[in-house]
Amino acid sequence: MVYKGLYFSQLKTLIIIEFKIINKQNDSHSNNKELRKGLTPVKDISEIFSTNLLVFDSKTSNIGFVVPNNDENIINSVMSSYIFEGTMAKPLIFSSDKEMEEYFLNNPNALLAGIIIEPDYKSYTIRVDSSTIPEPYADQKDINSLLSNDNTTYYLTTFTPIQTAVDQTLTKILTGESTLNITTSIGKLPESSTTSEASKNSLFVIVVFFLISSLFLLPMVNVIQLIVSEKERKIKSYLMLIGMHPSSFWLSWVISNILYLFFISLIMVIALFAFRVVELYISLNILITLCLYSISVINFTLMFSTFFNNAKTAYSVADITFTLFSATYIIFKWSSQIIKIIAAIFVSPVSLGMLLEKLFSMNKEGTHGFLDIITNKDIYIPLIILAWDVVFYFVLALIFDACFSEENQSFLSFRKSRIGKNNYSKNTNTNNEHIEEYKGQERSCVEVKNIYKEYKSNGKKILALNNVSFEAYRNEIFCLLGHNGAGKSTLVNIMTGLTRPNNGTVLYDEQEFERNKTEIRQHMGKYKTGKKIIKKKQ
Repeated sequence: MVYKGLYFSQLKTLIIIEFKIINKQNDSHSNNKELRKGLTPVKDISEIFSTNLLVFDSKTSNIGFVVPNNDENIINSVMSSYIFEGTMAKPLIFSSDKEMEEYFLNNPNALLAGIIIEPDYKSYTIRVDSSTIPEPYADQKDINSLLSNDNTTYYLTTFTPIQTAVDQTLTKILTGESTLNITTSIGKLPESSTTSEASKNSLFVIVVFFLISSLFLLPMVNVIQLIVSEKERKIKSYLMLIGMHPSSFWLSWVISNILYLFFISLIMVIALFAFRVVELYISLNILITLCLYSISVINFTLMFSTFFNNAKTAYSVADITFTLFSATYIIFKWSSQIIKIIAAIFVSPVSLGMLLEKLFSMNKEGTHGFLDIITNKDIYIPLIILAWDVVFYFVLALIFDACFSEENQSFLSFRKSRIGKNNYSKNTNTNNEHIEEYKGQERSCVEVKNIYKEYKSNGKKILALNNVSFEAYRNEIFCLLGHNGAGKSTLVNIMTGLTRPNNGTVLYDEQEFERNKTEIRQHMGKYKTGKKIIKKKQ
C-alpha cells in the first residue's frame, strides 16, 4: 500500500488553505458591513428585570439592605424606583453584612441580592448569588473553555437593574435633586474586529481539523478492505495452522499502520512549525495529540473490520462511515462543552477537534511553556479522553472479534464449545464398523478419541460428529470418506485446532494436541480443496 500521492496532495491543500485564511484581508466595505452586524434595538432596564422569574416569587424576591443608621428613607427611595414596579421585591434590613450573610446561609435562595451602602453614600456593594461580571473581551479568548462560565444573562437581569435603582437614590442624596429620575436602556453593541478574527480562527481550525482527520481516516478504508479480503481467503486460519497466535493477524496491521500514521503526524507537525503556524511547544503537543489519534484510528479500523466478511461490502460501507466519522467534531463544534465531552468519550475526532481548537487558541495568545500547556485543564481533559478512546476501541475490537470470528480463531477465544459435555459420556457408539482394520506394524501417530461436535442452527441442535474415534499409523495413507455435510471438514478443523470439539481429545505421537499446539503444528500441513498449486496452460 502506498499513500504518498494522497498524503502530499492533502498536505499541499492544507498549507494553501491555511495561508489563505491567515492572510486574507477584508476591504473597507466588508468591515463596515460587519460593524453594522449585530446591532439590536435598545430595551429599558425594567423590561430586562421583569424577565427574571425570581422577582415574582415572594420567597426569592427579597433584597437585603445594610444602610447607615438603618435609615429606612434610603431603603424606601431605592425600592420606589420604577425598576421594581409590578414585581414582588421587598426589603429586609440587616445591621451588618455579616448578619445578612448568616441569614443567607441559613435560608438559601431567600435573597435575590444584598445591598451594602457605606456611610459616605459615595460607595456601595451589591451582592448577587452565583454571578460574576462578564468578561468584556471574551471574544478574544477561548469562549468554549471547559472552565468558562457565562453570567451575562443573570448579570443583566439582576445586578444591573438593582445597580440602576441604587445609583438613582444615591445621586439624589448627594446632589439634593429629589425629583431626579434616571432611566437606563441596554442594547447590543456592534461586533468588534476581534469577533471577525475569532471567526477566522474558528474557520481555520475547522478546515485544518477536517483535513487532518480525513488524512488519517480515509487511507484506513483501503486497510479495512485488505483485512476483510484476507479474512475471506482464510489467511487467518492458515496462520494459525503454522503455529501463529490469532493476535499476529492484527499485530502486523497495527505495527505497519502505526508507523505510517506516526510518519504523517511527524511530517505535518514539522510543516506547521517550519511555516511558523505554531510555536515549538504547541507543535510538540500537537504531535502527542496526533500520535494518540493515530492509534485510536487504527483500533477503530480493526473494530470496524470485524463486522464484515465481504471485502467489497466493507469498502463501500467504510467509505461513507469514515467520512462521517471524520466530520463528527464539526457536527458538535457549536454544542455545549458537556455534550462535546460526552461525544468525545465515544468518538475520537471530537477529542481531536477540542484539542486542536484549544492549542491553536493558546498559540495565538502567545508563548507558553510545555508544562503550562500540558497542565491546562482544557488540554489534559480531552487528552485523557483521547487516550480512553484508544483503549475503548481496542477493547471493543477484541470483543467483536471474539463474537464474529470463526470459532477458536479470535484473539480472546472465549467462545468455547463445551456445551453439554456430560450428555455425551453415556453414548458408547464408536462407529468402529466403518473404520478399516489396520494390519501393519507401524505405531500410531494420530489418535482421535470420542470426538463430539454439536452446532446450533435456527434454534435447533445438530450433532455433526457423534463419538468419532480412530487411529492413523505412520507411513499409512488415511482417508476420510463421506457425503456432503457428513462432518469431514469439521473433523479436520478439530484435528488442526481451528475448531473446538464439545467433547473428546486428539493426540499426535501420544501428545495431547490442545497442550502442545505450537510444537505439533510445526509438522502439520493442510491443503484446502479448490486451491490450484499449478495452473494448467490453455
